[in-house]
Amino acid sequence: MARKYYLIAFLVCIITIFAYIKFVYIPSLPPPIIINTITPTLVPTNEPTKTPELTVKYVIDGDTVILSDDTHLRLIGIDTPELNEKSNKSAECFAVKSKDFLAKLLIDKKITLEKDTSETDKYGRLLRYIYLDDVFVNLALVKAGFAQVLTVPPDVRFKDDFLKAQKEAKDQKLGLWSECYNTVE
Repeated sequence: MARKYYLIAFLVCIITIFAYIKFVYIPSLPPPIIINTITPTLVPTNEPTKTPELTVKYVIDGDTVILSDDTHLRLIGIDTPELNEKSNKSAECFAVKSKDFLAKLLIDKKITLEKDTSETDKYGRLLRYIYLDDVFVNLALVKAGFAQVLTVPPDVRFKDDFLKAQKEAKDQKLGLWSECYNTVE
């Protein structure tokens, strides 16, 4: 029995010596340097969220397309004249030209999508900005006079850019601003 106590006492002494050496004689290491820390946040940022490239399968009108995954997408911040295909009304001025322009630009092309704030509109269409390579398609449509500005809060990130482009297109009488000037406000 005495040997057990001596063995336990010996082990306690050894553990104490190792602990003493570790914490007193061996200098402590500096705290680790953490690089590129990511702090999670619940506050929305103004950083754009881009998606992997998709392909445009069909153009419904000048501001709505169907993607290769059958998602209906509405371009944010712009409005083009209506085709009125589901009603007895005739197409609005420049509607066909806006649709044809967008179709020639995007059909079977790989595009990148960028989200603003909202996911979808009241009709369930995905709301996104579209990029074709380095071309910001939403803005290009306004600059060329194929669309006019229509911003619906909270999706207003590029509102000022759109308004500036629209003023320039109006001043230069481009697209619908030359052919439909009296019918478009």
